[in-house]
Amino acid sequence: MLFDLEKTKIRFAEHKRAAKQRGIGFLLTFDEWLGIWIKSGKLGLRGSGPGKFVMARSGDKGPYAIGNVRIITSEANHAEMRHKPEIKKQMAVRMRGNTHALGKKLSKETRDKMSAAKTGVVFSEKTKNKISKALTANKNALGHKHSAESRKKMSIAVSAARKRERLAREAL
Repeated sequence: MLFDLEKTKIRFAEHKRAAKQRGIGFLLTFDEWLGIWIKSGKLGLRGSGPGKFVMARSGDKGPYAIGNVRIITSEANHAEMRHKPEIKKQMAVRMRGNTHALGKKLSKETRDKMSAAKTGVVFSEKTKNKISKALTANKNALGHKHSAESRKKMSIAVSAARKRERLAREAL
């Protein structure tokens, strides 16, 4: 297998730097790192896009080290990460307040593509119930569980508002 040694050293340095920025230990030397990639036969397919391969840590825990890494597809690595409760919590915190796409108008072409991508998708009954509940729920409190005390206060407030509206109508 032919590869550009200088570019490969740069990729190693980038990987090590990215791990440090993420607070993950990186205990591999360049020779160890390169050996793992060469042994996998995927060095030429290294990358983060679809069909590319990444060096993943076992269970996304511990440092990048001999015996704690394996070469897998980028998609498999993302699938492993996506389902972990702690990752979901981190993503929720990171996305809170993200208004990047709010109110963004999509072109008809984009909407048609999105629609076509969902054509034929079959949802389980459980998923259908979740979607139905989400569509009928109070959008401001979506996913939020109110305490019994809060529900009682809201009920009193709604009753008082209705009473004021009725009295206002009767005064006319």
